[in-house]
Amino acid sequence: LPHCLEGLTALRRRLSRFVQLPFGLRGLVSDRLETLPHALDLLLGVLDKAVTGPLNLLRRLNRDLDAEFDLENFYHEARWNAEERRVEMHLVARMAHVVWIHAIGLGVTFRAGESIWTESSYKFDSDEPERISKVLPFTPAGQWLDREWPFAESLLIAR
Repeated sequence: LPHCLEGLTALRRRLSRFVQLPFGLRGLVSDRLETLPHALDLLLGVLDKAVTGPLNLLRRLNRDLDAEFDLENFYHEARWNAEERRVEMHLVARMAHVVWIHAIGLGVTFRAGESIWTESSYKFDSDEPERISKVLPFTPAGQWLDREWPFAESLLIAR
């Protein structure tokens, strides 16, 4: 939660008063957290975007920095970090290899199983957006809970 407060504080400094902020953090209900890794496995097997999105990062590095990432040398992996209450997205090297990034004259060595951490998605209990709004200059405007999945969307308004 402290990471979230720091980020929201910095964001609030840049927002005008009354700006609406969708708190799209996919707030998880604590008693359903144990289902998350299984749900992610299902999603990664079904949603093309979930699998190809992180690989697009490597495509972009190839294009913009004249890098030599072979996309076949990496696979996507979602990890649940219970202590930090976040899902971490990683691109994991299938084998040991070296990737050259010509624009900066750098060779990067990957060991088999070594990962590039591409994203963090923090998870919250459904009451936390309201508690956060009491600490930060936001007013809660609404919350929508999914009946089947442990997700919530909240709307905060900058004050």
